[in-house]
Amino acid sequence: MYCPNCKTEYEPEITVCPDCGADLVPELPGEEFTEVLLFKSELVAEKFNEYLHYSNIESSMEYHEDCDRYVIMAKESAMEDVQKAFYAFITVETSKEDVLEDLLEEDIVSDMRTGRFRPYEELEYTSASFKAKDTYSSGVTFLAVGIIGIIVAVLAVTNVIPFFLETPFIILMGALFIAMIVYGIHILTHMGEMKEAVNKEEQLLKNIAEWQKENLTEEVLQKAVESSVEEGSENTLLDEEKDILLSDYVRERTKQQFPTLSADLLEHTVDEFLDSRIIEK
Repeated sequence: MYCPNCKTEYEPEITVCPDCGADLVPELPGEEFTEVLLFKSELVAEKFNEYLHYSNIESSMEYHEDCDRYVIMAKESAMEDVQKAFYAFITVETSKEDVLEDLLEEDIVSDMRTGRFRPYEELEYTSASFKAKDTYSSGVTFLAVGIIGIIVAVLAVTNVIPFFLETPFIILMGALFIAMIVYGIHILTHMGEMKEAVNKEEQLLKNIAEWQKENLTEEVLQKAVESSVEEGSENTLLDEEKDILLSDYVRERTKQQFPTLSADLLEHTVDEFLDSRIIEK
């Protein structure tokens, strides 16, 4: 038996809804589809429609000429589930280059940037250690090429080796090689500062990892997820939604504790922490 108002199912022996007092009926009338989300991109609309089907939510996609939008249709009672599924969908799809640009241009995504769920663009993190090694390699390369170039230029000017170029041009090339030597030396003399930056970053990452492990325990994370579900709600979170909530929670807590972290380093620490949880499990 079903309540025509609350849409709640009850045991056959119950005839009156205990919540609103309405007489229960054997079955609910069929529910028509209604517009739930509009998209500019046909690709994004198709992928989200497929995602809804994967999530066992009835839906369809239509193109409306009057608004020049691709419309996702679903039952009004599924509106909340559709919205929750979209939160998960944007997190999954923002990691795919073929969809990212179109997705981030959607009006609904722009509006959601200030909401609880936000799509995060991929931020490429480069460690200070890698930067130091790359800089050292560049310095050595400039220095080596410059020295070899000067030697060749001197041998050419003194006719020790045949060189089919005018002397002024050889001198100009020599000046360029000297500049390369100077720049290479300049880079290598600053390696001490880069090594210090490497040590500071490694210590910072160690401190962050220790703080996260101590303060973001499984019990704390579980409570954070549970608190996101409205009290009395019968809806359960999808695995993708739990991942979003955990990621957001870890990000916000870490940012509060270490407010000077750059965006790419913050994302790196969040990813490292969440990956470590998977490995430990």
